[in-house]
Amino acid sequence: MQLRRDRRIHLPLLGVLGLVIGLLIAAILTAPRIQSYSPLNENNQVPASAPISITFSQRMDPESVEARLQIDPATDTAIIWRENTLILEHDDPWAQGTTVTVTVSAGARSAGFLPLLRSVTWSFTVGEPRIAYLWEGTEHTEIYVQELDADEPERLTETEWGVYDFTLGGRGTLLVYSAERQDGGTDLHMMDLVSGERRLVYPCPSGSRCEASSLSPSGDFLAFERVELQVGVAGQMFSGKRDVWILPLDGNQQPFLAGEQDHATSAPHWSPVGTLTFYDSTIVAIVIIDPRLGPNHVPLVTIPCGMGNLSTWSPDGAELIFAEMVISMDQVPIGESDTDHDDLVLDFYTHLFALDLSTNTIRDLSGVEHLPVEDTSPAFSPDGQSIAFARRYMDEARFTLGRQIWLMEPDGSNPRTITGDTLFNHSSLVWSPDSSTLAYMRFNRADISQEAEIWIISADGRNARKLVEGGYLPVWIP
Repeated sequence: MQLRRDRRIHLPLLGVLGLVIGLLIAAILTAPRIQSYSPLNENNQVPASAPISITFSQRMDPESVEARLQIDPATDTAIIWRENTLILEHDDPWAQGTTVTVTVSAGARSAGFLPLLRSVTWSFTVGEPRIAYLWEGTEHTEIYVQELDADEPERLTETEWGVYDFTLGGRGTLLVYSAERQDGGTDLHMMDLVSGERRLVYPCPSGSRCEASSLSPSGDFLAFERVELQVGVAGQMFSGKRDVWILPLDGNQQPFLAGEQDHATSAPHWSPVGTLTFYDSTIVAIVIIDPRLGPNHVPLVTIPCGMGNLSTWSPDGAELIFAEMVISMDQVPIGESDTDHDDLVLDFYTHLFALDLSTNTIRDLSGVEHLPVEDTSPAFSPDGQSIAFARRYMDEARFTLGRQIWLMEPDGSNPRTITGDTLFNHSSLVWSPDSSTLAYMRFNRADISQEAEIWIISADGRNARKLVEGGYLPVWIP
């Protein structure tokens, strides 16, 4: 009898214990956990402005997560939630060599009040700035990256038919490139430089090429040119109508035209505040729009310009610097011409102009009204203190074959040259993230059989040196 009574007592206890264990197992299985994060642990080549992203297994309570999040060294961050993913963006880049440690402590709750059961900590290190560029190998062109003090470059892409061009965005972490196809078209691919993930972003329709892409500062939009291919009578392919398209990158929308459907548009370029400039050759003007308004956007500003969209934005997005042709008219008196009357001589130069968006006023940055120069390729420094540009004088006394690199203040004052290789043309000017160094492409105008080169030079004109022979289109990876 005693044995039976003990069994009656123990069986309910075992049932309760089993229920508790079952509930614990269910809680463990349903509790939120961190599925992935970026940058990865022990990554030692992270761009200085790379955002931190943390993806949870379920929707979280933002306040509880943010209260248990620690970043060392501490930095001011903008917090963005996209469903289950927390994104932390910072405006002040980390210094090269900085090791950043991120901790999410246990106790952070899901939207259903279930706790994160264990803390997660990882670290990564900020790498030194690098330069990405195109280089044509034995088979076709690919993207390479070069550290400033390294002997050998690293190959970033391995495509079947080669790369036509590329752009960098997403705070220096996303690379979009135009990959050649066998049929003569191109497709747009994206590579995450932090995670290494690669994906097809946009398969360009058959009979067309997609190129000259540009990523918005937020990474929400990709603008690009779509060129319709035409076939000549001899079977050769050539470019037809060119249009700028805008692709939302949330995956739920189709691309839409930046300009009017019957206009030819090209050269998309984003401002730091998220507006887009492009060139409309039908109306011969630079156009500024806000793609965040969707397909029904209207032009915000239209700037008559005959030189295309050779422009750069100030870091705060307040000014647009662009190149435009100017005409100088001189009258040649009788006796100095071959006729028996005064002749009117027209000279064509290229000046840089600044459009102030707040006042809608334009001023000439190249100096006096009819200064005989060819100024182009403007590039605003990231700190907003200088504008680099390429210049050559067009008058007989100072004419050179190649454009030289010049610097000036944002108001056009204090112009000075930092190169003096008069036979070489300098172009594709790009600033380092700290505004201390320029990378550029140069080639010999006196001997066009020589390959283009990529050089770097300090902003004070010192320490110029060749980085890559045969490379072109340099871009800094911060």
